[in-house]
Order: sequence, then structure tokens, then C-alpha cells
Amino acid sequence: MAKLLIMCLQESDLSRLLSSCFAQSTIMALNETVDMDCFDAFAILGGTQNAPAAILPPVQKALLEQRKKGKRVFCEFVVGAGDACFANPIATNCDRPVCVKTGEESGVVLDEQYNTRLPVQFLPEHASVWYQYVSRPDGYRKAPVPELNKRCAAVFEEEQGLLQCAFRMANFAKAKFAPFTAWKKLLAQIVCFLGGQWNDAAADALKAESYTFSGRQGVWQAIENAAKWFSTSGVLVKNGEIPCAVREGVSSIILPDGKQELAGQIRLDCMGETALMYELRYQVSHREEDRLWADAIYDTVRSMQIQEGIHRGMVRGSLGWWRNASYQDDAARGFLIPLAARAVLTGDMQDEQRIRLAVNYLLSTTGTDGLRMNQVNWQSQTEEYVQAARLEKRGTKWKNSGFFNTTLTQLKQMPAENPSGHYNGWYLAALLLCGMLLKEDSYIAAGKQGLESIMQVYPWTAREHSQTQELCRLILPLSLLYTCTQSSLHRQWLEQVADDLCRMEKSNGAFVEYDEGYTASCSRAESGECSVFSHNGDPVCDFLYSMNWLPVSLASAWYATKDSRYLDLYRRNTEFIASVQIKSPDAKLDGAWARAVDTETLEVNGVNNDREWSTWTIESGWTVAEITIGMLWGYYLGMLERLE
Repeated sequence: MAKLLIMCLQESDLSRLLSSCFAQSTIMALNETVDMDCFDAFAILGGTQNAPAAILPPVQKALLEQRKKGKRVFCEFVVGAGDACFANPIATNCDRPVCVKTGEESGVVLDEQYNTRLPVQFLPEHASVWYQYVSRPDGYRKAPVPELNKRCAAVFEEEQGLLQCAFRMANFAKAKFAPFTAWKKLLAQIVCFLGGQWNDAAADALKAESYTFSGRQGVWQAIENAAKWFSTSGVLVKNGEIPCAVREGVSSIILPDGKQELAGQIRLDCMGETALMYELRYQVSHREEDRLWADAIYDTVRSMQIQEGIHRGMVRGSLGWWRNASYQDDAARGFLIPLAARAVLTGDMQDEQRIRLAVNYLLSTTGTDGLRMNQVNWQSQTEEYVQAARLEKRGTKWKNSGFFNTTLTQLKQMPAENPSGHYNGWYLAALLLCGMLLKEDSYIAAGKQGLESIMQVYPWTAREHSQTQELCRLILPLSLLYTCTQSSLHRQWLEQVADDLCRMEKSNGAFVEYDEGYTASCSRAESGECSVFSHNGDPVCDFLYSMNWLPVSLASAWYATKDSRYLDLYRRNTEFIASVQIKSPDAKLDGAWARAVDTETLEVNGVNNDREWSTWTIESGWTVAEITIGMLWGYYLGMLERLE
């Protein structure tokens, strides 16, 4: 086997992998003097730094002499190796390497997360491009092969045995490149180019050092892991020793060295969902700490409500961005449902007035069709003029209308025409839950009217991310509606939505993203927030907008109907979710769930076009707490005792 010389600035995933693929390898600092005749191949690695490494002229000359002797050189994120010229580094953003070589790998799409690359200014005429950058390629694992553009070369081969990589590949495992199987094929080609022997086990071990999935484990263990994540990840904001608020989660941005920061925004929904998680955990396991933490976070949730003025009862969306914004979905998940559930679980009605104020404010800005706009932003604390936005149909696709000027009175006097499970489903669920809790028939009637408006257009609802998302969002409100009315029609609606949802189920309990006609606002979007699948049939499930709602929804459907079908669905779903919980030495990741999971390769992966909330986004409330609530709800109802 060939002897390899690795010249680099520091150790990396790539240097460790290459060393494992050669019987003999030597690692030394870049540009040090060495007898190159002692080696058969050379790897020059610069990707551990923000700026590309520069090969000094004496080393350039020595490497050229070795190439003339027939030896191979691989250069990663360096300048000065051959005749190619590069511009200054830029972020890859939504540009991804696509294989342009003829063969079975042609069209394969690679994802490097938020990486750094060198744009090519000049490529020699006879250079052969292996992979080329394409902006938002039209495909998940494979995309159409683009017309050759040498200025966008990502991996290319120059004459006389020089292979160059124009981006930071050094820490491919730490940076969670995906799909890992496709990356291994490229890495194996590089090893083969250099004359080494591919070491598949070494590559897998490097990935496992970054993260794995839990695999088959009990649902209670997943609950314990999630609780540990809240305690150790840094998302809890403490006042003394007790948490009083919750950060949004973990940023979707993964830098080339693998660093991933917390998302520091303090949001209402994240706090409310987390408070309910701790309350339910107390009800199931009776740990006094859970009760203390739940109460402290609930207090902060309560403080988000405006108590005076024309907008009395409105609940702020966050401490920062959305202080004047009223999202009914966030208010439902972060305020109404957590406070109402607390009252049901504890019998303590201290929040009755707060709940009434919040419901009444939302109803005062709900349209004649029982639905509400996407959001309503007040512009004055003393006058009723506001700005509102909704989804509207443009051709075959739903799109956000953008803000328009209106008033509280006008919103109440016209139909919202926003039949969206994403924006209105859990708001209507909150109305029904609060109506049952407070014995307020008007709230139940309002929830019923809104669901009637949605089901009149079903399945062509106003979709935000996907059809799957809409179905997942409708199970809970329809379950509560049937609980309230015991109507055969409402039971039929629930069965219809469940039947349609099951068409998206994989055998392992995952429900993949699907959107008939691609009508959703974010489906196959080219900018802004985007869905995590490209084409119907992609094996991707979404834990930010779809899968996360199912445990509590399916448990509630079983509670409403006592139909074993929902028990079976709940079992399969929670077992799958438990199996894809993240295990990692990084406390920010360990015990959480990321947004997108490939149900076939079983890794975090999906179409990564949404850079705000992309595939590696971890939401404290939306995802981790919401999933754990559903698991705990199953224990509370006695469902999981039958399964474990």
C-alpha cells in the first residue's frame, strides 16, 4: 500500500480518515521541509481554517516534481497547488455540490451545511470537473445534471495527477455533511485516487463521534433523555437555581468546524410548551423539581399577556421580535393550551381570567368564517388600527399576502378566508379545550365553526409547508371537536383525516412529507422559509412542522374515540420518534430531535433550502417539548403502560 504524506495546519476528520486508509502515513505541518521522494502520494489539507492555506513556492515546486514522476496530489481548500485560480472565500449558503461526472453518481447532490468555498476564477482547459456547485438543485438525493460551468467547480482534477477540492471538507463528520453514504463514495474516490484502500469502518466511526440516533429504545427513556437535554443544553434561562424562561433552541447553522450555537430568542410558545412538559412529567413521575420548574416557567408565560388598554388579553409572541404580534397558533400552543391543561391536571383555576382574556381577544379579531389571519400586529396601544397578513391563493399555490392595514373591528366583520391547519388548527383546538374547561358554549361554537370552514375546503386547505403538515395539525382539533359534540359527522372528519395521513406513513411509523399539487406556500419554495422535501416520494419527515404534533394528537384521538386504531398509530409513531432521538457528546444535541430525518438512511437530512429553520434546527418548544408532551400524555392516559 502507498505511503501518504499529509500536510495540514491541524488534525481533522479528513486527516484521520486518510491516515486510516494507508499502511503508512505521516502528518506534518504545511510548508515544512521534507524529503518527498519517501512518499507515494500527498494530501494538502487547509480546511481547518477560515481562510485557505497557501502552499509556498518551494513546496509547490517540490509537489510538481513529484507529480511529474506520476505521483498523486490531493489539495483541500488551498491555493497555489496548480494552475487553477480562486477568488476570496464565500459561504456556500444554498449552493450544493452536484456530481457532473458521467456514471451512476451523476446528478448526486451533496450537502455541506453552512460551509465555505472558493469561487473559481480560472480553471485550466483540460481540467476535469467531478462536482459542481448548483444553487438550490432541483432534487433531494439526485438532481438534473447541470450544464458544465467551470467557475462553479467544487471538486476537479487537473492534469498530472492533481485533484483539488474548492471547499472546506476537513471536518466533514463534525460539520454533519449529508447524505453520509454519498459523501463516503466521494471520499472513497479520493482515497482511491491517492492509491489508498478505503476504510468504511473508520468513516462510520468519525460520524458516530459527532452524532448517532438512539435506535430502538423505550419511550420512557426518550422522555428522560429529552429532560436531560433541557437541563444540560443551555436552553433554560434561570433565575437563581430555578428556570424561569426558555430559549428557542439550537441554531440551524452548522459551521465548517462543526460549531452550532444556541438560538437565543425567548419565545412564548417555547416557554408554554416546556412548562406543560414539566407539569405532565410531575403528574406522571411526581418529581417535586418538575413542579417547581413548571410553575416558574408558567409565571413567565403569564407575564406575556397585555393586561390593559385596547389590546387587553393579547399575548406577546416573544420578548424580542414579536412584542406587538398576535399569532393565534403561538398563543394557543404557548399560552391557552398549557394554562388550560394545567387547570385540568391540577384542578387549580387561578388562570381562568387570563384564559378568558386571551380567548376573547383572539375571538375579537377572528373573522365571520371562524378563522383568523396568520398574524395581527398592533400599531398603537390606544387605537384599534392594526396590520394583518394571511395566506391567499395565487394560481395553484398558497402565498403569504404580506401585511395590509385594517382594524380590529374590520377583522371581526369579514371572513378571514384562511382555512389553514398550520395557522388555525391548534387555535381552534384551544377554543374547544377552553370551552370544555370553562363550560363556555360560545368558545366551543367558535371552534366548531372554524373547523367547519376548514373541512368545507378539505383537502385543499391553505397549506404552509405540506399536505402532511396540515393533516398532522388537524388531528388534535378534530379529536377535541368529537369529544365535545359526539357527532357522527365530526367522527367521520377525524377518520377521513387519519385515513389520508396514513397514506403518508412508512412501515416504521414515520409520516413523510407530501404535498399533492405542491400547493403549500413553502413547498418547493425558492427563497425564505422552505419545506424540507423536494419531490413527493422523498423519504423525509419533518419534526418541526409535522411529526412533532402527532404523539399528543394521536393520544387525544384515542382518548376521544377509544378506537384501538389510534393506539396502534400512537405506538408505531412514538417508537419511531424515540428511535431517531439524537445521541451526541455535544450537550446541545444529545437527547433532542432535529427538524428533518431521512427515514431510509436514518440520519438528519432533508432539502436544506430554509437557512433560518433548516434540517439541523432544534426547537425547544415546537419539537423537543411538544414530542415529550405527547409521550407523557400517553403515560398519563395509561396508553403506554399497555405497550411497555
